[in-house]
Amino acid sequence: MNDNQPQLSIPPEAAWGPTFDVGRATDAYIATIPAADRAKSDAYYEGGYWIGAIASTFIPWNLATLAGVYAGGSIADPSLLGIDIIFPAAMIGLAAGLVTGRRELVAAFAGAAIAVSWALLVSPALAIEPFAAFLVRFRSHLAHVERVMGGLLVLTGIGFLAGFFTQLNSWLIETFPVLQNIG
Repeated sequence: MNDNQPQLSIPPEAAWGPTFDVGRATDAYIATIPAADRAKSDAYYEGGYWIGAIASTFIPWNLATLAGVYAGGSIADPSLLGIDIIFPAAMIGLAAGLVTGRRELVAAFAGAAIAVSWALLVSPALAIEPFAAFLVRFRSHLAHVERVMGGLLVLTGIGFLAGFFTQLNSWLIETFPVLQNIG
């Protein structure tokens, strides 16, 4: 843990338990933040944070994606122009900004090594033909699968609205306390 980061103190009203209430916990935590810091945070988010984020990231990203789809489709072989490296380079550029210490650097190199090894050892092309054959055989069952999945989706929605998953969460944490340590 970084010693420069402030430690989070959890007010008693925000502690997990059978009477846990999200609204009460949020209010209790916000009450621990000094008024000047709270006002500064509110001003930051109300003062154009989302406008800046949308204007500087969301809109350009989507416009560039559309341009890439339409313009990229007209390029027969991107490797001839040397532009086949643009997407990997962009992802490396995005990831490089997230590396702030040794732990992140090790995670980045481990992830890259695993991804490259997996891509070299298990080529996706090996699975395409068997998967396509499976889909042809399975096509007659798709309507049934869609109905079952639709029903499960409706049941999941009802479960959310009825609080089933909150109760399930409480039961899991009470039954398996080790789950509290995850995350």
